[in-house]
Amino acid sequence: MFQFYGARLQNPWEGLVAKIGNQIVGMGGVYANEAGEVVAFLDLRKWARKPSVYKYAFRLINEMKSRGCDEVVTSCDKRIPRASEFLSRLGFKPTDREEAGRQVWIWRAEKHGEKQ
Repeated sequence: MFQFYGARLQNPWEGLVAKIGNQIVGMGGVYANEAGEVVAFLDLRKWARKPSVYKYAFRLINEMKSRGCDEVVTSCDKRIPRASEFLSRLGFKPTDREEAGRQVWIWRAEKHGEKQ
């Protein structure tokens, strides 16, 4: 994590890193914040962003669902082209909440056949 961000995440997290050769070009995962929310994150170097990243993000959402997670929150960086479209495709919905200048989005597990 330090190699990618230049800092350490204080909370325990679980995720994957993407590498090209020996260089880490991205990472994504989940952690629980101080409020007890499950927070998802995905960061890729700009030149490493590919449409195929969706399948890995979707796999992460399915993993959280299989563990009984009801909600996952994330934030949308509007500077990234099509970021909101990407989150919508994963099933996230925008909220009225904002953190660090970014809109918070939330994914909720389907309940007994209901759609999110």
